[in-house]
Order: sequence, then structure tokens, then C-alpha cells
Amino acid sequence: MKTIKIITIEDDPYFDRLLEQSIDSISRDKLFSDYEFVTKRFSTGFEALLEINDTIDILIIDLVLPKSKNGKHIQGLDILRELEQLNRKCDVIVISGETSIERVSVFLDNRVKGFVEKDEKMISRLTHLIQGLLIKKLGIKVTLN
Repeated sequence: MKTIKIITIEDDPYFDRLLEQSIDSISRDKLFSDYEFVTKRFSTGFEALLEINDTIDILIIDLVLPKSKNGKHIQGLDILRELEQLNRKCDVIVISGETSIERVSVFLDNRVKGFVEKDEKMISRLTHLIQGLLIKKLGIKVTLN
């Protein structure tokens, strides 16, 4: 069985549960029945940076993150800069309650594949975005009936 590796970085327990639900529903989709989903969840950027490597398929990042227990304060934009510097190949989805055009436009580059606003429709939009990225990344053929 092939593995799909996803890292989520979200400090709010409510939205962390929504991310977990979204990934869980995708993992049960028939399209991905040949794949095992491995998800690692983090609440700070510092913890996550230690785990991000070239085997990660999708990284889901909150823009605003708290300091880690060791006092390091790494935000979503810091993680993106680090990914670029290390030339990591994972696809990135940014989630945030911050939706100003100036703030969001910073993330819309080749590495960031989508931005999802934290609201009541987040789980639906996020699920569709992740499914689309995985279908493309894995070369899964989808036929419409």
C-alpha cells in the first residue's frame, strides 16, 4: 500500500478537529483506497519544521501560530520561507481567519496551492482542495458518469 503523508499546523483545537475530519473523510474515499494516510498534527511552527521533509505530500498551515514551549515563534510565512530555502517539494494549503487581499496575496505563489478561510464552509472547501491536489499529484484518473 502506498502512503500519503500530510502535516497540519493548527493551534486552535476546533479547527484542528475540522482538519482531522476532512482528512479522515478523504482517506475513506474509494479514489484513495490503495493509499494509507499518515497525518502528523502540530500546534506550533517550530515543532512542525523539525518534521517537514521531502516525503511530505501536503502541508496545511495556519497563518498565525503561537510560540513553541521553547519560546521560538515561527509563523506560517516563516515556514513557507524555510520550505523555499530547503527546496522542499510538498504542496501547501494555507488556512486562516485573516482574509485581507494584501495578507493572502503573499501566499499565492507556485508552492501554495490554495487558501482556505476559517469559517463554516472550511471543511467542505478544504476537502475538495485536498482531493484535487492528491488526484493531480498521484495521477489518478477520474471518470464522470
